[in-house]
Amino acid sequence: MSGTPLWVRDGKRLPLDSTLVALANLGLLAAAAPLLGMLCVTSIGLAVAKAVLFPTPKAKKPAEGDELRDVTKKPFQDRKFDIVILGATGFTGTRAVRHVAKEYAAGEVKWAIAGRRKDALDAVRKSVGLPDLAIIVCDVTKPETLHDLVRDTRAVVSTAGPFTVHGTEVVKFCASYGTHYADSTGEVDWVREMVDRFDGIARRSGARIVNCCGNDSVPWDLSLWACAQELKKAAPDNSVAEIECFNRSRAVPSGGTLASVFATLNPPYKYTSSAAFDPMLIDNGEKSWARVVSRIWVLLSYARRENAWATLSLMAPPNARVISRSNAILKYGESLVYKEVSIAPSLPAALAAVGNIFAVVCVLWCTPLTWLLRRYVLHKPGSGPTEAEMDAGFLDVTCFAKGTKPGSLAKSRMYFATDPFYRETGRMVAEAGLALALADEKFFPGGHGGVLTTASGIGGPYLERLIKTGTQFSVETVQ
Repeated sequence: MSGTPLWVRDGKRLPLDSTLVALANLGLLAAAAPLLGMLCVTSIGLAVAKAVLFPTPKAKKPAEGDELRDVTKKPFQDRKFDIVILGATGFTGTRAVRHVAKEYAAGEVKWAIAGRRKDALDAVRKSVGLPDLAIIVCDVTKPETLHDLVRDTRAVVSTAGPFTVHGTEVVKFCASYGTHYADSTGEVDWVREMVDRFDGIARRSGARIVNCCGNDSVPWDLSLWACAQELKKAAPDNSVAEIECFNRSRAVPSGGTLASVFATLNPPYKYTSSAAFDPMLIDNGEKSWARVVSRIWVLLSYARRENAWATLSLMAPPNARVISRSNAILKYGESLVYKEVSIAPSLPAALAAVGNIFAVVCVLWCTPLTWLLRRYVLHKPGSGPTEAEMDAGFLDVTCFAKGTKPGSLAKSRMYFATDPFYRETGRMVAEAGLALALADEKFFPGGHGGVLTTASGIGGPYLERLIKTGTQFSVETVQ
């Protein structure tokens, strides 16, 4: 709409869009600066002491291998369910369930929900008006219960995090049974481990293990995929030299997201790869020649393409790792430069955002303080933002991709009209599972199984499903 500020869409506004509020935020940060400084020093000291006194155990790929032995693989076309939603009683999982129940008529999709407690699962199915929906009781901490979860479905959709703690056995079973898998994780160090341990098993079984099918990192991964296709329309030999992404968003984290953050900061073990290179670069068992150069660590900048101030995107580090994996498989470019920033409505807002990032980092690294916050202040796993807070949420991602051909430039825009962390992630991960289960095999970009990304594992069929169910997306060549 003409005259509408660039940080407003559908009447929704970016945080700190009021200059007065941004200045007040800066004032609070200035007043708290001595305390934050002490907290930062304390955090560093505690981190060093913990590393010395209580080092994180190291783990390697098991010498005997990860593949399950003596499993009976049911033919794909004979399996009872298209998808099973694991973690269906959690904050994100319930939204995935609601999406499938609302979007698809009875009988259109064959599906079930899974979790640890039958009574909780029964409550979820009744809440969506499907009292006869199939349920599977299983516990990810008890591997012997997972056979029934994976053997009779085409795809498992998992929202059961933290995945560093609860995800590995599910991936192991899916890879061994040849069952497709999609999850909502953003824990890229865990994804790296999954690639190293299970990519070969999944390639042999035909299972597509697709991680990061939510707000981490679908919008950026698919935007790059679409821009790469657009650049090749005029010149088939055109590669992507650089992509620059500009984010506008509003969201509030849930207890599950915070638990995943803390699990990432305090992993139960440090995984050591058996490969001589980053496993994210594995392509068909070998090291890919296509790599990504990340230029994301920019605290404050002026985005000339958007004519706005920009700050460090907290989504950029995991997104860059996911895109590195996609590029290794799909080979967009030999040395693709990846840039990503978050747009701020004003310079004071940008400065306040930088200060807030610094404050959050200090708090996260101070173990006693995070313990107090998790116990008495922050959302617990299974709880999250209010409906009103989610109503105000949105995500708007604009990307510009430069081709290696002189003057070639593609522009994409992807918009999610409500809360991206949970409502939209529930929809995204459910549709990822359905794309894996129902799309014609010939349309998959990779053409084989493995531990993949949304771009390399489901690509076009997935993007089409997202657009059909509510995502606004466009891609064009810019002259």
